[in-house]
Amino acid sequence: MRRYHAPRIGGGPAALLAAWKVLRAERPVRLSLAGRPRSVWLLFAGNGTYHGTGPTPRRRDSLGEGLLDVRLVHGGGRPGPRLFAAALTGPLSRSPVHTATRLRSLRIGDIPPGTPLAYDGECTPAPPALVLDTLPDALTVYRPA
Repeated sequence: MRRYHAPRIGGGPAALLAAWKVLRAERPVRLSLAGRPRSVWLLFAGNGTYHGTGPTPRRRDSLGEGLLDVRLVHGGGRPGPRLFAAALTGPLSRSPVHTATRLRSLRIGDIPPGTPLAYDGECTPAPPALVLDTLPDALTVYRPA
């Protein structure tokens, strides 16, 4: 949904619109995180610590720190209005349905068939289980000074 709307209204507004539509229409996913059953609306795991406030992570200072930036919107209830309001007014950390942490690895299991998995701008059905892991300084990035 975000990619569909982004060319017309921009990336940030498209992300908010897509999140609002998904939170209104869909149901949370039951899966296991680190061996514990969870119900989640959204699970984001990015390589390196992201900085910035608002609904989406903005920038990273390093890709080699060896940490995953993990953000979770807990399932249950209808978090859409509270989460959307928190996103518009500042950091999502103000919302009681949102959690953010940094981990070296994360094991995700019991993923229901057909659950979408987005990575590097692509979307595909998720496998039944996966492990997200980091290798500190494994990626060399070149950029202009």
